Amino acid sequence: MNEDFETDRGWAVDPFGTDSATTGAWERGIPAQTSDALGIKQRSNVVSGQADLVTGAADGGSEVGNDVDGFTTALSRPIDLGSGDWRLAFRYTFAHDAAATGADFLRVSVVKGSTITPIWTLSAQSTNRDARWLTRKIDLNRWAGMNIRLLIEARDAGADSLIEAAIDDVRVYQQP
Repeated sequence: MNEDFETDRGWAVDPFGTDSATTGAWERGIPAQTSDALGIKQRSNVVSGQADLVTGAADGGSEVGNDVDGFTTALSRPIDLGSGDWRLAFRYTFAHDAAATGADFLRVSVVKGSTITPIWTLSAQSTNRDARWLTRKIDLNRWAGMNIRLLIEARDAGADSLIEAAIDDVRVYQQP
């Protein structure tokens, strides 16, 4: 699977009907740059193309106008992993202001049937963190030979913090 989010390939937002985000829900879109006094919180440049999976693509008129407020999820289409050595690679940004806490996060999980297994979580800290594109690679061998989905989650548990996230260039591949 290669996903650059330039076209709609079946990612479902709020797939379980449990999301609580009042703003900043995941969407496939072209992000507008959002900044606060300390730096860029949502980047307008993406890794490839023009679109990514982003928490509220529009700037919302202020730095907190369209950031995540609540909990938002996006679920991939099914991914068939054959036998072999499997990896997940993706690019991400996760930005927040100093009002954020460890209860705020960006998370990636594997969904197999009704079981959701977190495989990577980046929690916020009570410091300023500007948006920058970073790469993460994760071993998926535990699910080799199975059908899975990827679940992307972002949460802002506090009403007064600024949380922004984006995912791009998701790739599930077999290691040679």
